[in-house]
Amino acid sequence: MKKITLLILLFCSLSFLGQNLISDGTFSTQTGGINSGTTPWAGYNAQVLGSGHGTDPLVGNVNNGEGALRQDFDVTVGVTYQVTFDYKWVSTGNYVMTVRFRDAAGGGLGNLTLTDATTGYVVSTTPNVWHKGVFSVTIPSGMTTARLQFYKGNGNRPFRMDNVSVRRLATFDGSTDSDWATAANWDTNEVPVSGNDNVVIPASKYVVVSSTTGASAYDLTVDAAATLTIDGGGSLILGGTSSGNITYNRTLQANKWHFVSSPVVGETYDGDWVTANGIEISGSDNRGIATYQNGTADITTGQWVYMQSGDSGTFGSSTGYSLRRASIGTVSFTGTYPTGAQPMAATRNVTNFNLVGNGYPTYLSVANFFTNNTFASGKLTEDTIWIWNQATGSYVVKTAALDGTFQVAPGQAFFISSGNATDIIFYQFNGTHQTDSFLKTEKTKVIINILSNTMSSNTEVYYLPEGTSGFENGYDASKFSGVSSDFEVYTAQISDASKKLGRQVLSLSDMENLIVPIGLKADTGEEIIFSAAASNLPNGLNVYLEDRLLNVFVSIEDTNYTATLSEAVNGVGRFYMHASSSFLGVKNLDIQNVSIYKTTNSTLRITGLSNGKSNIKLFNILGKQVMNHHFQSKNGTEITLPKLAKGIYIAQLQTEKGSLNKKIILE
Repeated sequence: MKKITLLILLFCSLSFLGQNLISDGTFSTQTGGINSGTTPWAGYNAQVLGSGHGTDPLVGNVNNGEGALRQDFDVTVGVTYQVTFDYKWVSTGNYVMTVRFRDAAGGGLGNLTLTDATTGYVVSTTPNVWHKGVFSVTIPSGMTTARLQFYKGNGNRPFRMDNVSVRRLATFDGSTDSDWATAANWDTNEVPVSGNDNVVIPASKYVVVSSTTGASAYDLTVDAAATLTIDGGGSLILGGTSSGNITYNRTLQANKWHFVSSPVVGETYDGDWVTANGIEISGSDNRGIATYQNGTADITTGQWVYMQSGDSGTFGSSTGYSLRRASIGTVSFTGTYPTGAQPMAATRNVTNFNLVGNGYPTYLSVANFFTNNTFASGKLTEDTIWIWNQATGSYVVKTAALDGTFQVAPGQAFFISSGNATDIIFYQFNGTHQTDSFLKTEKTKVIINILSNTMSSNTEVYYLPEGTSGFENGYDASKFSGVSSDFEVYTAQISDASKKLGRQVLSLSDMENLIVPIGLKADTGEEIIFSAAASNLPNGLNVYLEDRLLNVFVSIEDTNYTATLSEAVNGVGRFYMHASSSFLGVKNLDIQNVSIYKTTNSTLRITGLSNGKSNIKLFNILGKQVMNHHFQSKNGTEITLPKLAKGIYIAQLQTEKGSLNKKIILE
């Protein structure tokens, strides 16, 4: 038997160690004692308040009267550091706050007075509003330990501060070329390091983060006359804030729909954007930009709403769009870096599906997405995402338990099924860089593929030690049904044949005894070609497809099986998958594989029967027979029930191969 070993791509996540030379710059752990000179912050006539700023529980405070807060830290001669902090005056007045950066041993670089007349950075004396202070200093010879001090003269005007940081400043000088990853292009002669460096892209500089580069910084400042471009595949992770625009490019194939989200904030689309990015224009005046709506399907466009001539808008935060170029090429998104949380408002309507997207220029692990948007919280109906594969024209499922290391690319969109119509959240600090590290998967897996003309579809079956015949959230995944399809394959859940699965996870130890129903939707006359790709099957096992209509069993790992449909099919009952050690073994079928379930209170459906004579009886809870029906079985048989009261009934099926009892509940 041919063995196919699957490889999965693992990614390394880069954590921010936070190389802020200031300890506890958010004052989040400072509990008092400042007046007595305790570390990390010392001073006099100062205290820590619990009023907070943003998400910080505490802020630094220099109270009424003369007072100061200070902290010492080690520095390196010749290195330029950037000092940043948030500040607020509590009341009006003329009292001045002096910011001192000096040698901790005495002397220093002088004092920076925080007034409107100060040059070098924007300041304000407006009370009760948080402002940001920024300045840079280069360490002179002889200074090894520096002191940052906030000093206020006598007077009743409290001064508060938060998010104080001192980090190395890296400025792009482009000494060699435009590549971010070239050390000589920085005044530090080092590529910026995550958490360590605040980065400045000065005016007239053109900087490129290549498709293979994972760039990192803490704060980022891009001058209005500078350009920072990230090529598709590249990524940029920031640990702090950003100002100025960046551009992210993503390559799209010709004449294929791609699910995309904007990895920047503020990009707009209109006729000029359509032209500049080669977006396809159809004869009906539709532009190749569409949003998904989960209400009643339009008779022409289904669930999609297409941009029309003259339309314009702004790409939404963490919102997915379907884009289509007329020829292969890039689409460009220009805007600010999406710092902080980027929520997307989910809805529930005719369907629960929402097209959301990774709105950051970084990779996002499936595990992090499900950590922030959990089934347990009610945000999702199941821990599954559905990703569009433009190459095959089909949906790929990713689940929390099996695909946690899978990385969603920057600006890639995907479907989720909303559980309670609350915001789906994406976070700045969940981002990762992609690396080319491969490991062999140890999972046992079978992919069933069908093909007819240019249409294709597939479904997955995993065999794991923890697998069961029931639906296990995070393992099993429903078949995507947010868009109508006339051609698809799925598996029916073994314990509930009415549930359509795009991925089913079953018991590894019991795999030879499990017969998996294959569901199919296709039109009359379709020629369906079945094939299978298997990974890590136990030695001696093969994947067989059973066609119960023709009583045919065939191994479909190395040989395709073609079935021509004499009538339209929409359901299970004809095709089944077996993992067996012998061709003969799969012929010893057991009637326990037959499914009986209610489709409505007036209809039973029976699947899994071979052609032949059968009989079904129905008994109420008292044992009284209320129905007796003889029929000629086929792939799937529907039985019309008599008018019955609500309650529990026992269905008794008798076939030429045996009998089966099943409890039915009419509600």
